[in-house]
Order: sequence, then C-alpha cells, then structure tokens
Amino acid sequence: MKLKRLWGFLVAFALMLAVGVPHASAAGGSTPGYKPKLHYVYAGSFLYKQNAYNRAAALKKQGYDAFVKVAYVNGKKFYRVQVGVFYSPKNTNKYVKKLKKKGFDGVFVVKKQGYIPPKKQ
Repeated sequence: MKLKRLWGFLVAFALMLAVGVPHASAAGGSTPGYKPKLHYVYAGSFLYKQNAYNRAAALKKQGYDAFVKVAYVNGKKFYRVQVGVFYSPKNTNKYVKKLKKKGFDGVFVVKKQGYIPPKKQ
C-alpha cells in the first residue's frame, strides 16, 4: 500500500514538472482566490476636471507618473489624481511623506484588494 502511494506521488510530481506549474507567489499568493490588499496613493480629489489635470501636470513636471481617474462618492463625481499603487504599507507611507514634503496637499490612500499588473515591455 505504501508503495502505491509513493508511486502515485512520484507520478504526480513528474507531471507537475513536465507541465510546469507556476510557483504560488507568481499567482499572487498561496491560497486560490487570494487577492492582496493594494494601497492606491492619490494626490488630490477634485470636483472640477481641469483642477485634477492641472495637479497631474504639476506632478508629471516633477517626475511622478500621475494620471486622473474618476470616482463616485455618495453619488458625486470626483476626479482623483493617482500617483502610485503599492502592496506594502511601509512603502506607501514613505511615498505619501515624500509627496507632502514636496508641497502636495490633499494626499490620501485608498486600500482595495487586487493585483498590480506586470509592466508591458
């Protein structure tokens, strides 16, 4: 009986090697369906679209990768200027401090579950 179990394990292991099963960390976690918590950093939220684009332009001028996203809060439309997304709260806090030190007010973080897609090459 032990020999059959061992044989079954070896066959399954050989199939995994042959087919190529990705490591759990490559799939974003070890638990199926797991989505890590992301920290989205915004450098302002505006009722007027032009104000958001002005803020994004100022950030881009200083080398930040800023862009405008629309968000609805209690039925109101806001234009948010996103400047970063992080897995680590530590990195998020460093980035927020850096933005505030550069003089950008209204910086805030929104936490959501999801993935950061890999950059296209």
